[in-house]
Amino acid sequence: MHSLEDILQQADEDYYTNKIDGHHLISYASHGYKISKDVKTQEIVILSTTRGGDFYDEANELEYKEFFNSGWKIGLYVLYLSNCRLKLSSLDVRINKALVENQSVKVVRRLKFTREKTIKNFNQVKFKLKQNEKTK
Repeated sequence: MHSLEDILQQADEDYYTNKIDGHHLISYASHGYKISKDVKTQEIVILSTTRGGDFYDEANELEYKEFFNSGWKIGLYVLYLSNCRLKLSSLDVRINKALVENQSVKVVRRLKFTREKTIKNFNQVKFKLKQNEKTK
């Protein structure tokens, strides 16, 4: 089991996680998640952009639980794969709907391109997750 302080430290040590310095905040971001510590209050929160939009919302209970159980890097990978599965499901529905409704070829191509890109990212992260499991 990991504490929020442990997770913050793991994010700091992760080569692929971007450090973001702000006024009274220390933050690290990767794969649609950000962990931040308020220097004044010492409060640590995990935020997510994975529910759509350009803004961060606080992670839900299941996401926190994943980070507590798996740590920063593995938690990121597991949650990212889960989010990709949801996105792929949604894209498949949208592609089928576009085909049935005879939408323009441009729309269908864009949706298929997005699906291919998501599958590529999914496979890359899945490979990284397997590599991390092998090294443990």
